Amino acid sequence: MGIFQPDSSCILLTFQNFSLINNFFKDKTILQKLLFILFIILSFTFCFYNLNSLSISLWDEYTNFNVIYSTIENKSLPYLMLNNKYFFEKPPLWYFLSLFNSQIFGLNNLSLRLISAFSGFFIILITFYIGYKIFSYKAGLVSGFVMLASRHLFINNSNFFSTHTFRSADLDALQLLFILLTSFALFEFNKNNKTFYFAVASIFTSFGFMTKGFISLLPVFIYFLYLILNLNKKLLKIKISYLIYFLTIFLIFTLPWHLLMFLKFKDLFIERYFIYHVLIRSISTIEEHYGKIFYYFYILFRKDFFFSMEFLIISIIYLIKKYKQKISRDFNLFFPLSFIFFILIIFTLVQTKLAWYILPIYPFASLVIGKFFSDFFLLKNKKYQNILNCIFILILTIQILSNFALILIYN
Repeated sequence: MGIFQPDSSCILLTFQNFSLINNFFKDKTILQKLLFILFIILSFTFCFYNLNSLSISLWDEYTNFNVIYSTIENKSLPYLMLNNKYFFEKPPLWYFLSLFNSQIFGLNNLSLRLISAFSGFFIILITFYIGYKIFSYKAGLVSGFVMLASRHLFINNSNFFSTHTFRSADLDALQLLFILLTSFALFEFNKNNKTFYFAVASIFTSFGFMTKGFISLLPVFIYFLYLILNLNKKLLKIKISYLIYFLTIFLIFTLPWHLLMFLKFKDLFIERYFIYHVLIRSISTIEEHYGKIFYYFYILFRKDFFFSMEFLIISIIYLIKKYKQKISRDFNLFFPLSFIFFILIIFTLVQTKLAWYILPIYPFASLVIGKFFSDFFLLKNKKYQNILNCIFILILTIQILSNFALILIYN
């Protein structure tokens, strides 16, 4: 039952998972094949087209650029620097990877944005793949296209302040990639009960935490909540051993850097890293980033940010109504619905409001919409099915085409 010694059946399951990507075409229609090819082309274009064309934007891209520049100039690794002062306001993983990029491609817009672009591209593909594995091929494809229809992920052409995307030199996309990889590993662990998958989930959680902090813990929290709701006391005691596994792996990957920073900077590190950027940001408004209680709902209702909050609400109501007797027992439904709920609650309660805080909700909202329309194709009432499908496809197509055009125009 050791974490670091997966048996041969576990390794075989892992290879079988990813071989499906190469083999699933065999029993698909020509239309489904063409749609998948289009999906891949658009995903790549949305993330990588003219990635270096726009100038570095205020404020966070500019700050991140200067952190990389100052760290190189001062040769200060493993310590990050900003304007010749030590910088530890964020965990270091994105900065370390970007420093590596800058050594290969030089310090420029492209090298700084590559981490986000690759993360975004794989986020879209993994969203499709999770939908395909836990629901159906149609659900996965719909989920992937909903991601492409969500403009917030790629560009902001509105007058609403939001600079973090899959195309910007920011930390959010990399953290979201690790959140999604954690979630996929938990889906596989719940299905196969192989310790290997839980260890992988723990590692990706650690990487997410070392990218941008505490929200990376949410998938594991939801998994243990699911266990509490579904296991009797005897079985729960057995599963608590996985909590020990998680904490052990998590501390192995996260403790060394935090300990190093504390030993060198002590109170200054605690003040800047924990108190200011975690505690104060949560309980008060900093840097004038404030918003009303429905701030994030307002963003999700904007078509220049999310695909369609209306369809998300319809999807949630439908799934809760249809599966109300089994949602708490079906991890495939419980997880994305719970993730949406907790993200909205957490960031609504956090007093500092920024539009990109809501980015983690997009893949899971897309999965819920994908599941709804996958079910909806099977309805017996063809009249309502055809009407809603036509409306959905029309809005989806318009959103994707407009996003495509704007990426070409603005870049």
